[in-house]
Amino acid sequence: SLPRIYNLSEHNGQLVAVGEFNRSGANANFANIATWDGARWNPLGQVDGPVYGAASYRGQLFIAGDLVNYGNIAQYDGIGGYTAATFGTDGPGLAVDVFQDNLVAGGAFLFAGGVSTGPIAKWNYDTETWSAFSSQTFTPPPGMPPPPAQVNVIRVIEGTLYIGGNWVGVVPG
Repeated sequence: SLPRIYNLSEHNGQLVAVGEFNRSGANANFANIATWDGARWNPLGQVDGPVYGAASYRGQLFIAGDLVNYGNIAQYDGIGGYTAATFGTDGPGLAVDVFQDNLVAGGAFLFAGGVSTGPIAKWNYDTETWSAFSSQTFTPPPGMPPPPAQVNVIRVIEGTLYIGGNWVGVVPG
């Protein structure tokens, strides 16, 4: 398949690209995450699957993807590795952003850090705990297989959280 970029984000003043790719031009050894230094792309650590989202939260880079060995939602260690954000999620993470000083993750999962959350959860940096973002019950659209719902995109614009995905019902703000 062709290389894909799924998301662009900013971290520590640099552009971060995430997706499914292993090279940039003649430079190889990329593992789905790269930063732009103004002249060329540079790899940013190694992960075991596609990365769908990235967000800078309290000076740290967090990624979301289909990253079984990294808990699907992972934090960059600053030296080339990633670790799960408190055991991560039980299914792929598809999006991350920061809202009201919490990392908000969405995807095709039901649990985050062992807590029942549905497909959108928030992670508190100080306590390193996951919690449900909303008490809303997400139900699948007709004919959609499990997991019952999926959050594909999360974006915070001027303090308002927007989410998009596949479910029936309204998520309270």
